[in-house]
Amino acid sequence: MSAPSLNAPRRVGIIVYGLLAGFAAAMVFAIASVFLVAVASWFLRYTNWDPTGERSGPLEIVVAYYALLPGVIVGAVVCWKICKSGWRGGPVP
Repeated sequence: MSAPSLNAPRRVGIIVYGLLAGFAAAMVFAIASVFLVAVASWFLRYTNWDPTGERSGPLEIVVAYYALLPGVIVGAVVCWKICKSGWRGGPVP
C-alpha cells in the first residue's frame, strides 16, 4: 500500500514543524539540565558539601555547554520521527 502523494505546502509544513519540535526538544533538554545542576549546586551549598568551593558559580554555564550536544541529538531524533511520520501520510502529532 503506497502512501498518498503530498503536495508541496504540506511537505514544507511537515519539515518546519519537525524542525521546530526538534529545536524545542533540544532547548528543553539543555534548560532541564541547567535547572537540575542549579538545584544540586544550591543543595550542596546549603548543606556545606560544596566540593568545588568558590568556583561553583559558572557550573551552570559549563553544564549548558555540555548538555547542548545531547540536546541536539535528541532534537534531531524528534525531528526525524515527526518528518518520517508525516511523509508516510500518518498523523503528525
